[in-house]
Amino acid sequence: MRFKSLRVLNLSFNELQDLPRRFFHCLELLEEVYLSGNKIASIPTEDLHRLERLRTLYLNGNRLYTLPQELQRLRNLTSLDVGSNQLKYNTNNWEFDWNWNFNKNLKYLNLSGNNRLQIKVEKRQTQYYGHGATKHHNAPFDN
Repeated sequence: MRFKSLRVLNLSFNELQDLPRRFFHCLELLEEVYLSGNKIASIPTEDLHRLERLRTLYLNGNRLYTLPQELQRLRNLTSLDVGSNQLKYNTNNWEFDWNWNFNKNLKYLNLSGNNRLQIKVEKRQTQYYGHGATKHHNAPFDN
């Protein structure tokens, strides 16, 4: 696929099951991607980092169980719709799964309709060496 000047891509409701591994390779100028209402179980991540201009990503109504941590690299992402999937989410698994704390420009996030959704934040203890004090905080990010 060679649409080097493409800004908006809408492939919604086409019963797509998967996308080619290098799907985003030559689509660097994309600002909006709509893949809603398909049967997609995973997003190709090899070239996801190339989408520096991407602001809108709609993946609602698919079969996603997790979101790849590579989504964190989409610094201009303002709107993410992943509603009505099969997401089961753990913010503590941020090394492998996406964590919204990295997308500072995110204004709209839809997680509705994910019947398996659980957002867990585990408490952990940190020992401060030399002081003997223990601080409780939320992993992996503190304010």
